[in-house]
Amino acid sequence: MKTPGLYDQLCITATLRRAWERVEESDGCAGVDGVSLDHFARNLEDQLALLRGDLLARTYSPLPLMSFKVPRQDAGERTLNVPAVRDRVAQHALIDVAGHLFEREFENCSFAYRRGRSVDQALAIVEMRREEGYEWVLDADIRAFFDNVDHDLMMSRVAELIPEAEICNLIRGWIAARVYDGEKIIPMEKGLPQGAPISPMLANLYLDRFDEQITGAGYKLVRFADDFLILCNSRPKAEAALRLTADILTKLKLALSEEKTRITSFADGFKFLGASFVRSLCLKPPPRRKAKETSPVTIPPPLPVLRGGRAEKFNPALGDALQEALLKVSESEVPSYFQSRRSEPSPASEDDTMDQPTPEDALTPSLLTLRTLYIHEHGALIRCEDDHLEILRDGVELLSIPAFKLDQIIVFGNSQITTPAMKFCMRNNIPIVLLSAQGNFSGTIESQGNQNVLLHRLQFMRAEEEQFVLETARAIVSGKIANCRSLLQRRHRTTADERLSAAIEGMGAMKLALETAASIEEVRGLEGAAARHYYNGLAACFKEPFRFERRTRRPPLDPVNAMLSFGYSLLFYNIYAIVRARGLLPYVGTLHDLRQGHPALCSDLIEEFRAPVIDSMVTAMVNRGAMSPGDFYYNKAGEKGEAEGGCFMTDGARRRYIENFEQRVNTVVQHPIAKVKTTWRGCIDLQVSLYIKALRGEVERYIPMEKR
Repeated sequence: MKTPGLYDQLCITATLRRAWERVEESDGCAGVDGVSLDHFARNLEDQLALLRGDLLARTYSPLPLMSFKVPRQDAGERTLNVPAVRDRVAQHALIDVAGHLFEREFENCSFAYRRGRSVDQALAIVEMRREEGYEWVLDADIRAFFDNVDHDLMMSRVAELIPEAEICNLIRGWIAARVYDGEKIIPMEKGLPQGAPISPMLANLYLDRFDEQITGAGYKLVRFADDFLILCNSRPKAEAALRLTADILTKLKLALSEEKTRITSFADGFKFLGASFVRSLCLKPPPRRKAKETSPVTIPPPLPVLRGGRAEKFNPALGDALQEALLKVSESEVPSYFQSRRSEPSPASEDDTMDQPTPEDALTPSLLTLRTLYIHEHGALIRCEDDHLEILRDGVELLSIPAFKLDQIIVFGNSQITTPAMKFCMRNNIPIVLLSAQGNFSGTIESQGNQNVLLHRLQFMRAEEEQFVLETARAIVSGKIANCRSLLQRRHRTTADERLSAAIEGMGAMKLALETAASIEEVRGLEGAAARHYYNGLAACFKEPFRFERRTRRPPLDPVNAMLSFGYSLLFYNIYAIVRARGLLPYVGTLHDLRQGHPALCSDLIEEFRAPVIDSMVTAMVNRGAMSPGDFYYNKAGEKGEAEGGCFMTDGARRRYIENFEQRVNTVVQHPIAKVKTTWRGCIDLQVSLYIKALRGEVERYIPMEKR
């Protein structure tokens, strides 16, 4: 069966209904047709059917934008150009089906208008760059960016990303829609309408080439919409960055704002996104109060295009004659556009214990996005060509990706990596993790340039402090037991099984005994006892035809153990990459002994995340039927160097598993210590940062993340 195109997906009733829910959440005003959210909702089925019919018949065309001014939070006014409700629904439908295509193009350095990104994250990255020695700053702003986006350049970029003419025609119609300001209808020959749901995503796409060229030149960029910093380690480099920036923007038919652009330093101080940076300080402003609903916003009356409660086609040729017949607003109050409601995350299902994704406007993002390239193709060749990594098999190019878009590469099975490709990855600090087809670790290829020797020395010193080692190991095991026990407790609410109740009780006793453990050996003994209780209880969490009786590894002997082992490997090397990125030495921990070639710190930090990330994902996949017995195969004893037969996932199942893993680590949850919403991967990053603070004595002790 042919996969439906994006336009066909956009026209599906379920897609339009989801889009309407997003529009309804925004509390927006009526458009030029006078159709308010309440009016649209009262006739929802008819309105969606009418919109769907127009889209399917290819007769859809956007109404003019309603233009009005709203006060800025700082000073002055800004102009909003707001589409009609039905056009906002259509735009959100496109975002629903195609947003992931845009998102995967965007760079790590951009933080505005993106799920999982925020002002706080951008400020945290600026602080991190300062600590890395980037003391000079190009503080820049693009002059009237949203008013000056060139439509032809914008659409050529869209066409590169989405080669569907119907989608491109929709987008061009939205950004070139005429504007009604209450007196006249005027064409919009350039710019993106501030107030249209599609505009933020298009703005990031328009500036994506800028991001690529600046970061590709080796500069450290932090961009939030049209406001950005380029951080450098010398003034000459900042001056060179200024010249390069001006040149790139000229090609985009944009220009820097002279009054808002300057070269400065942390020593001299500067402001960015409302925060003041002065030497080693970052002074954030207090939270702004929400504007009162009585703030004066004058919205023009609608155009007379309503008949019988249904929006008629708008004919721009009516021009002045239509403007003379303006109607007055029928509603006394129109809520301010973009005053969004915040939603809490959906509760986890009792059956699978999975956390559900959170609505986009409820996010406080992680401090780190880890872009991983997984290579499954046996016999593939990985080479470097013009700052791109190319993946070939039998001389055919499978993939070409700019290397600076990657944070790590994980290779399964037998693939060849050329020496230039290895050198390029090492120069760009992109570690390559080599695993067998079954997920067994072979080694890493990584640069030694990101070595924080002072932090490493501190790790070794603290590893000799008996009290620090004991307290940290005790905290890690306590967090592990709490999270394992929490998973079983959620399952126990719907499943009356003695194995669950016994495991929960036994683990509770181990956690209590842990508080008085007086040696690292005793802590490890309690961890082992708690693990035995846990896996006995976990056996009650899987539905037929899968069975799990005990934990086996190296090799795993059944499908559940195969999934657990593979998931732990993926999680481990995600943690490894984050630990390395933060400047820590992965081989020095507290709970696990120093051992030649063993990343003990990663083994420590993974413990509190095994149950909530991997175990809950595996139980969900099994119980939802996402895996079947046919997704696994068995080796006989002696095959592939195994002492006894092992159970492993097929290539197709492994790919599907990785998709679930990436979805899982990017699921948004509440971090109980930082009190922010972030992804599971972001939680790991926060815990690594907390570990560093504990090493440095900036906090009294390491606190594990316990997810209830």
